[in-house]
Parts: sequence; C-alpha cells; structure tokens
Amino acid sequence: MQASVERISFTDLHGFSPLFRDYCTNYEALSDYFAGDWGRSEERASAVERAAAFDRNRDALADALLGQHAAWGGGEAARAGIEALRRPDTAAVVTGQQVGLFTGPIYTILKALSAIQLAERLAEETGRRIVPVFWLGGEDHDVDEISRVVALRSNQPVELRLQADEAGYRGPAGRIRPDEGIMDRLEELLPDTDFKGDMLHMVREAYGAGATLSEGFARMLRALFPCLVIVNPDDAPLKRLATPLFAREIEEAETAAALVRRVSDELGRTYHEQVFVRPANLFLLNEEGRIPLDLDGEDFVERGRGRRMTRAEALGLLRHSPESFSPNVVLRPLMQDLLLPTALYVGGPSEIAYFAQCRSLYEWAGLPMPLIYPRAGATFLEPHVAKVLDAYGLTVGDFAGDADRLFHRVVVDSMQGNIEEAFDEAARRLGGIVDHVRGPLREVDGTLAKAADAAQKALTAELARLRAKAVRAEKKKQDLMRTRLEKAQGNLYPNGVLQERELSVLHFLNKYGMSFVDMLRETLDTDTAEHQVVRL
Repeated sequence: MQASVERISFTDLHGFSPLFRDYCTNYEALSDYFAGDWGRSEERASAVERAAAFDRNRDALADALLGQHAAWGGGEAARAGIEALRRPDTAAVVTGQQVGLFTGPIYTILKALSAIQLAERLAEETGRRIVPVFWLGGEDHDVDEISRVVALRSNQPVELRLQADEAGYRGPAGRIRPDEGIMDRLEELLPDTDFKGDMLHMVREAYGAGATLSEGFARMLRALFPCLVIVNPDDAPLKRLATPLFAREIEEAETAAALVRRVSDELGRTYHEQVFVRPANLFLLNEEGRIPLDLDGEDFVERGRGRRMTRAEALGLLRHSPESFSPNVVLRPLMQDLLLPTALYVGGPSEIAYFAQCRSLYEWAGLPMPLIYPRAGATFLEPHVAKVLDAYGLTVGDFAGDADRLFHRVVVDSMQGNIEEAFDEAARRLGGIVDHVRGPLREVDGTLAKAADAAQKALTAELARLRAKAVRAEKKKQDLMRTRLEKAQGNLYPNGVLQERELSVLHFLNKYGMSFVDMLRETLDTDTAEHQVVRL
C-alpha cells in the first residue's frame, strides 16, 4: 500500500511536556541529564563502543533468550540476532513496553519499528552487528492500564476489556491468561473486511492455547517483526544474571534513592519530575502479587502488609530465589542494560522524562548509560479524514480539545466574506459615529461624554449579539460540517486522546491488511524530532 508523510512540530500537538519538546529540538538544554546527543552520528557510534566494551555474561544471556525464543516458536531471523549477542563486538538497540492486550495502543508497534529501523541505520554507521531488542514489561501490576484494546467503528472508539475477575488481579500483569471467549469478543468488536480472517488467525495463533499476556504479546510481535529479539525479564535465569544489581540495591537503597531525588529536585525547577522514588527500588514477588518494598531503618517492609525482612534476609532470599524480586521503574532500565549491550534505547515522551532522572544511578551501578532515542510518533490519516482536513484547512493538532470550539471556529471561517466584512465595517463606523458626537456633547455638558461612552458600549454589545445570531444561523445550516468534524475528531483523537496512544494496530490491520506494517517500515523516518502524519 502507498502512503506519504507530513511532519508537524510537537509544539503544535496537545499533551507533550516542555522537557520532551526540548529533548527533541534543543538537546543542549538537557545535556547534563543524558549520556549523549541522540541526533549526532558520532555520539551514537561512541555509545555503541561503550555498550560493546562493557563486560557482561553474553553466553548466559543468549542461552536464556534461546529458551524463551523456542517457547514462543520463533523463527531464524530472531534466533540469529540472539546468537549475534554472544559476540563481544555486537551492540543492541532496545525498546520496551508493558504487555498490553493484543499489543495495546499502536505506539507499541511504533516503538518496535523504530528499534528495527535504528538498528539498521546504526549498523550502516558503525559497521557492527546491531540487534533490535524488545523488553517485555510483564512484571508491572497496573492491570487496568493494559487490560483494554480500542478500535473504531463508524469513526467512534469501541473497546474490549479483560473480564472483571482478570482486571482485579494484582500480580505481574504478564502472567494473566485471558479467557477463551476473548477472541470471540474481538471478532464481534471489529467490522468485517477482506483482511479480517488473516488478522484474526494471527491473533489466535499468538494468544491461543492458554497463552499468558506476555506470551501472546511476544508471539504477536514476532509475527509482525520476525527479526525482533524479544526478552521476558520475568524469568529465573535472567533474574540470576541481575543479582549483582539487586544486591547492591538491597545494600545501598538509601544511596540510590538519594541520587535520583537530588537530580529530580534540580530537574523539577525547570521541568517536571516523571517518577517519585523512595527506598527501595524493588518489589517482592510472591503468591500475593507484586508487593513494593519500603525501607524502615535497616529492615525492608512489605507495603500495605507490614511484614519485615532484614537486609541479610533479603540478600539470602536473593541468592536462593532471585526470581522473587522485581525492579521498579527506576531499576528496570539498569537491569536491562546490565544484561544487554544497549547502545540506544528507544523511548516515548514519559520514558525520556524519567531517564533524565537516572544518569547518576547508572554511574552508581557502574553501567554505561545508553543514548535515549525518541520513538517515532505518528498519526494515521485515513482518506476520508484527510478530505475533512483539506476541505477546511485544518491540521491534526486542531482536533485536540473541545469539539464545539473547533466547530465554531470553522463555521466563522467558512461564513460568507461579505457578512463578516459588513460586521467589521459596522463596528468601525459605530466607533466613528460616537467619536463624531463626543466633542459637541462635551461642549453642551461635560457629563454627557460619559453617556456617549455608555451608548457606544451598548451599541457595540448589540452588534456583537447580532453577529452571534448570524453565526448561530450559519451553524444550523452546517449540520453536515459538524458531523464531518466529529467523525474526524473521533478518528484522530479517540476518547480525547491522540490516536497513537489509544487505537490498537488491529484496527489498521483489519482495514488495510498485513501490508500495513510493511508500509510503516518503508514510510516512517528515523528522524523523530517531529510528529509524522501518515496519509494512507
């Protein structure tokens, strides 16, 4: 399928923080908080050198990943990537995301695609083997956040959710097994198309046979991107490789938290703090779920439960059962970059903000910090929506916010020019008429000048009311316009959220077929300093 790309500044879109906008366009303002400028090829090459040179147990990593790969029925392309990670000169471009139902919002797909494109580009720049890697966020316990999938029906968002008993689960979200009926509900959710059968077959293959959310997520990514190496950190062999980092956190939890807080306070004076930390940066995984650990004196306490554990007991549990621990949002990237030779990490706006708080933590852990590369941001402009934008001279950013306000603006802009010009001319003449009599009135009686001002205000208000009546009359004639704008807004900002953060890739695969992913790979640019509007 053919597509073209237009670019739009993040400043013209709602919902992007000043920190993220500066990171994309003014790196020097944030250079103290990161390891290098993602936009400079020489700094990307240096990041590759640092990542490759760091001593890590590559064979144990590859062995663990091959076991996961076999369980997911992976193909030769990803297997070759895993084997390449054994070599000391290989580096990686890594991204990751929580394991959303059916891969969640489409920004997950954009992340994976960005990692693949950047790995290819970095390999050309450095002459090294660069492996694209996706880190599954399966241990997060915010089930509500990942338990829904959104598509469009008649340009209005419709959603499918995990059942209530599943949504009440408080353990690692990736271990949830969706009920058997979820595929039937998905089939009902999506309209019938020529591509629906192939798309549903792919999803059934990924999520069938009692697969967990992590397994289904991994298999679906593998089907869409065969070359992508996928890592599930909720795995005992990988946790064992991370024990030195976890042990240091247990022993020095106060130090790690203080480092992040100090940087956060400094950053917060100009921007904002994305994450708020307190000792410790670990969770305990047991039959009750994923439980945050707090530090109370020299002991760790299970938050909300009160059970205590000394540092010595925690270290003992780590030695015997490293899979009993899980890193929080601050420690997770350090675990990732201890295991993987990460040269570049592809992150979204929120991730870039919390990486800004973590540079000192990498130094504390003795790890090379990767360059943080903004993922591709994209809105997909379907033909019927593009016609609306073109007809009224609008951009994607115009549809953020209040629909009535946009409708009013478009109506006023589209009203016959002679009506608007007549009102503007009347307003000018009205001011001139009152000015013409103000002087003579003052000569008759000085107090009458104030009366003239009051008369001008009253006449101006009456003229404004008349103008408003004209706009309302025009609006009544523009029901079709309102309908078209509402449909376009439902497509571009479903549920009031930018399309990429809400719609599932299944909507597009169902409508345009599996070639949609190939089109993305050919069309999207690795220059991600601006949002990309893809005309389908």
